[in-house]
Amino acid sequence: MAAAAAGLYKRSNFDASDALGAIVKRSAENDQQDLSLRILKALIGLSVINVIVWLPVFLLLSYTVGTLFPTLAVVEDESPPPSYERVSLKEDVEENDGAKKIKADVEEEEGGLPRSRPVTSGFFAIFRLLHSIGGWRSLFRGFWCATAGNAAAFLVAFAVSFIPYVPDAVGLTVGCLVTVQLSAAWLHIVMTAPSPERFWRRLPGFRAAFRATALPTLVATVAVLLACELMVPLLHAMGFETAEGPIPGTITSAHGSSLTKVLALLLVELLVLLFFSVPASVVLLRCQASLLPAEDASRTIVPFDRAFGLEGENGPRERGYATMIEAWRTFSRPAWRRLVVLYVKIILFTFAIEMVLMVLFMLQSRVVIRNIVSSAAASS
Repeated sequence: MAAAAAGLYKRSNFDASDALGAIVKRSAENDQQDLSLRILKALIGLSVINVIVWLPVFLLLSYTVGTLFPTLAVVEDESPPPSYERVSLKEDVEENDGAKKIKADVEEEEGGLPRSRPVTSGFFAIFRLLHSIGGWRSLFRGFWCATAGNAAAFLVAFAVSFIPYVPDAVGLTVGCLVTVQLSAAWLHIVMTAPSPERFWRRLPGFRAAFRATALPTLVATVAVLLACELMVPLLHAMGFETAEGPIPGTITSAHGSSLTKVLALLLVELLVLLFFSVPASVVLLRCQASLLPAEDASRTIVPFDRAFGLEGENGPRERGYATMIEAWRTFSRPAWRRLVVLYVKIILFTFAIEMVLMVLFMLQSRVVIRNIVSSAAASS
């Protein structure tokens, strides 16, 4: 009896210690989960705050630097008309009919003859040009027109995509074709001096805009779709498995040679952008620019000739717009060189700013995590 009682006591004591250990272990696990959850919530909140704080910078990079800068480079003429008075890099601003007009900044050659240097040949020169016209607001000129055009194109594409057996690419193409007026009006707003008119009052006629830009819009849209959609079939052809869903093309299987293949695919996509998407966009922008009304032709902020120097009975001036061939042939080799150099500067500038923001976020995250861990250790 005594032996049985002793055994029972030892067993009950062992079970109690086990239960206590399990409770302590579970409590530690719960504390660790709570700590991880606090860190996760803090990082999410920090990310939201950073997005809100740096939103103007993101807009500046994507809209001003990534969109306005190349657009102005595409429409600027290498040889401006003699009567043109170009926006200066100096801030000598004169009031002219409510719009800010700026004198041309002319460099002197060795022989004493004036030589005009394209404004868009300098990255920061474009910054100074836009800022001198209307301050910081001018860096986002045409933003609301672009927003309205993108929203309208998205709604049309969304509606068309609901039709059975209609691919999304067809819906996107239809959306871009329906909104050719807004696209042309956006370009006209971007390349001319500030006007008191609302953007919807500057829309060109739909028939004229469609006749001049439908084919270039179709080609440019196909070029963008090709650059975006080419990656997935190439990944499948190389043996990769990709995820379906909102972000198609995400690799789910990889092996030793994956990095080399992915770099090769990125090179292919870059070549498609460089030799197909960018030229198609250049032609489209120049066709849209040729629709600029005659009364606005003298108000452009960069040198621009609606006829692209082509005169004749059936030229762009008499026809009312430039054809794709005319838009392509009149974009000179120096203009291409200037545009490519500008794109390189844009990529480097954007990469540098994004790296700075990423480092700042990492430093902030490190401080936040350290404070949470220190607080948890002090309270335990």
